[in-house]
Amino acid sequence: MPLFSDATALIALGAAGQIKLLQFWPSPIVITPEVRREVRTSAVQIDSAIRHGWMHLAQPDAIAVEQLMASGRLDRGEAETIEVATRLGLDNSSILIDEARGFQYVKSRGVVDAVCLAQVLHQLERQGDLESCREVMEFLVASGNYRWAKRARQHYETWCTREGLEPV
Repeated sequence: MPLFSDATALIALGAAGQIKLLQFWPSPIVITPEVRREVRTSAVQIDSAIRHGWMHLAQPDAIAVEQLMASGRLDRGEAETIEVATRLGLDNSSILIDEARGFQYVKSRGVVDAVCLAQVLHQLERQGDLESCREVMEFLVASGNYRWAKRARQHYETWCTREGLEPV
């Protein structure tokens, strides 16, 4: 099950030099051309991930992207990510999306699962590939590289309760 990623989490991780954490996700990370463009300040990290094969670039359907942008008030990166995930994703695919509008759109449509960065980091911690989700999230927030969208934060806290985890 690929993890389709919007730019917000990648921008935050990239600013901290930590995109490489995602290489431990149990399936490929898939991004779109617009997401790659939005994460341009971390182009070296993104290019390395693609070169090493744990991140892939997928082309969206341009007409479907325009329709999503118009109907969902989404930016191009969110629309491309959602379009690719719904077209290429399997039943148990997830979209890593932290922007309020995009997160709300995915949750309301229920086509694929929306996850936030903290959920992904918690999973990496559970796998033994990350020492502390809390430390990474606190660093990203304190450094100004990450802001919680209210809906994503609520979803995350509900998920933590269900999973028996302590929220960060």
